[in-house]
Amino acid sequence: METNTSLEGKIEALAAAVKSQSEQLDRIQAGVDKARRFFQWSFIVTVATVLLPLVAIALMWPFLTQMVSGFTAGLL
Repeated sequence: METNTSLEGKIEALAAAVKSQSEQLDRIQAGVDKARRFFQWSFIVTVATVLLPLVAIALMWPFLTQMVSGFTAGLL
């Protein structure tokens, strides 16, 4: 009879430990999700501030070179 009570106590202790670990893992997962979203938006902003101006310059390059050559043609 004594071992049955001891076994039940151990089972309850294990169940409490599992529940505690599950709660801790849930908190960790929430923190990881926030960090992932932060890095994702940091990447998006970085791409927007670096690549979009480069694409704009590439698209405007013919117009800009034509305009500059027009200015310099009048000087010569």
